[in-house]
Amino acid sequence: MENREKRARENFPDGEIFLCEESYGKNLKEIKMFENIKSDMSLIISEQLRKRSRTTFKLKNIEKKYIYLKDICDLLNKSLLEGENILKKDKELINAYFEYTTSNLYYIFIKYENIICDMSEMNVHMKLKLKKIKEEELMHFKVCYEKLKNSMNILKEKKSHIILLKEDLHFLNDEYDNIQKIMEDKKSKDLNLTLEKSYNELLIQLEKYKKELEEIKEKCNNQMKEKKKTCINLNMIQENILDINEIIKKLNEENDLMNEDLEKLENENNEIIKKIMEDNNKIEENCHILNNKIESIENEISDYNIKKKDLLYEYENLKNRLKNITLVCNEKKKKDENYSNIIKNKSEMLISNKKILKETDKEYQLLNDDFLTCKENYIKLEKVYENNQNKLEDTKKIINDYICMCEEKKVCLLNIEKSKENNEIEKIQILDLIENDEKELIDQKNIFLKLSKILNLIHLSYEQYDEIQNEKCTMTKNEDDYTKKYEELLIKYENVKNQVKDKKEILDNKKQEIKKVEDMLNTYNIEMISYNDKKEVMNKNEKELNEKKNKCIKKLKDEETNHNEDIIIKKTKNQLELKYEELKNNMHTQKIEKQQQHNNFLKQGEKEKLECDLQLFISEIKNQIEKDKEEKKNIIIQKERELQIYQKRYSSLKVV
Repeated sequence: MENREKRARENFPDGEIFLCEESYGKNLKEIKMFENIKSDMSLIISEQLRKRSRTTFKLKNIEKKYIYLKDICDLLNKSLLEGENILKKDKELINAYFEYTTSNLYYIFIKYENIICDMSEMNVHMKLKLKKIKEEELMHFKVCYEKLKNSMNILKEKKSHIILLKEDLHFLNDEYDNIQKIMEDKKSKDLNLTLEKSYNELLIQLEKYKKELEEIKEKCNNQMKEKKKTCINLNMIQENILDINEIIKKLNEENDLMNEDLEKLENENNEIIKKIMEDNNKIEENCHILNNKIESIENEISDYNIKKKDLLYEYENLKNRLKNITLVCNEKKKKDENYSNIIKNKSEMLISNKKILKETDKEYQLLNDDFLTCKENYIKLEKVYENNQNKLEDTKKIINDYICMCEEKKVCLLNIEKSKENNEIEKIQILDLIENDEKELIDQKNIFLKLSKILNLIHLSYEQYDEIQNEKCTMTKNEDDYTKKYEELLIKYENVKNQVKDKKEILDNKKQEIKKVEDMLNTYNIEMISYNDKKEVMNKNEKELNEKKNKCIKKLKDEETNHNEDIIIKKTKNQLELKYEELKNNMHTQKIEKQQQHNNFLKQGEKEKLECDLQLFISEIKNQIEKDKEEKKNIIIQKERELQIYQKRYSSLKVV
């Protein structure tokens, strides 16, 4: 017996030490897995902080643009006040001039009524010519106005096209965010897979423990000593699990802080939107005031035109009367000498009146120029107002996108927390199972110890039985006592057998539970197949995005009209292609570069657009001014010719 026990003690510990090392290595894998989870959470937090810094940068840019627009509005208000003062001064000068001219005209009309009647026919011809000239000017003005309308429509189309490009870029950003969410979901599913692997490893350990139980039947005495070593390893594992739970608590606290920061950002964004809306309302009120002022100026100009028509009518009457005077001069040649001096004076007065009318025409031109400048300022204000409205709409869209992003991230965080809770519940269940198995092992070890004692007793009983047979002749009285002891030992042996059967039934129940867990694993595999289907759907969405991109490129090619537009569209096209290729290569680094390029592109596009609009507007105004100058020069030449004709007639009459 002693030789057998020594051999078992020499051979058994090597295999048991190997099993302990394997279990320790598996626990190291779990610790590394939790460290990887910690690194992933730190990356997610850093990405959230970067997004927060980007939102603050965009809000600062919006505030700068708002301050710039406010300064422009103040300058425009100052210019309007100066224009009003100039108009008041011009009104006073015009009123004084009209009072002076009316008093002189009434005086001349009273004295020389007969002379003016003779000039009526010539005045009718002049009136017809003036009507023709006015009609031609109106037609020319209408043609120019239609050209301006067409140019404005073309610019609006360009504007809508640029807005569509912006929307496409926002759509690409949303797709990028969705892909990021899918990647995060993949990470969470990888965690579940690692837990499943750990569970399978635990099942393999249980099978190994079963094999060990069979070995323990032969080596019960040495098992108790090695149990102490396994207990030490289990205590180490429990300490590691407690450390991991503390790390998870810290991550939850950091997550709560991130949620509070997101709520603060939302409140700040809402306050900024309110401020922008209030300023927009103020700008609208200023625009209404400007519209009313421009309408009042137009009414005043219409009144001046009516007064001018009255003066022209009186001038025409004067010419008609002068024609009648010429007829009277032909009939009464004898009285020409008396009237010659009067006619000289009258002609001088008419020449002075014509000079005065020329001066009034010049003043009228100045008023028209002022009106055109006011109109230009009003058009510029309308453009600025439209740009502000578009920018406000863009900011609203960006803010709504960020709100959606925050809500989706909250949902993702809630899902992660739920998965953590489920994982903790599963861990607790697995630990309970391990504890129950350990208890069963301890019970079985105790049973085997009892069995070993019984076997030793049986061996001793056999030895005693041999001794009794040898000493049967001498020891006959103690025979009954030995038989009783032997029967008691047999009863104990049967009881131990029954206990072993009960333990086997418990092991069968555990096997059934293991089968249930295998069914759960099959359901996880089915979910993985559904995830692969979702991945295929994402690939289809990427193809659709590529098709949309190609359509946008075709539209850009169709809408190429001017050389400047071709250059701008080619730039945008190349930038979009570069951005799309960089998205495929590096998702994280490309997003920052894309935002910078997008901001630069918007600034360059706005500057180029304003410069083109200014150049077109200036060229059209210059053409109009040159045409008006040429027409007025022709009118002046015609009037000078008519004056020369009148002077010749006057000289002929004088000779007669």
